[in-house]
Amino acid sequence: MLIIGCDFHPSFQQNAMREQESGEYVEKRLGHRAEAEAFYRSLAGQEVRVGMEACGYYPWFERQFRPSRRAVTGAPGSHPFCGP
Repeated sequence: MLIIGCDFHPSFQQNAMREQESGEYVEKRLGHRAEAEAFYRSLAGQEVRVGMEACGYYPWFERQFRPSRRAVTGAPGSHPFCGP
């Protein structure tokens, strides 16, 4: 399972990702909306759990995962941690 922690900023998203089985850890900065949408579409078919900070963007974020029914977890006021 891929675990993603996402922090929203006005002009970008900062993601921290960990592959649960291998332990691989990656940080990724998504610079604009089209880049973010392409990234989330690329996860189709994978088991993914996402935690996010800044719930004001929650409806947009949830729409990215709705077709695949992946788990999306809001964490208002705290940054989700999936780092080493």
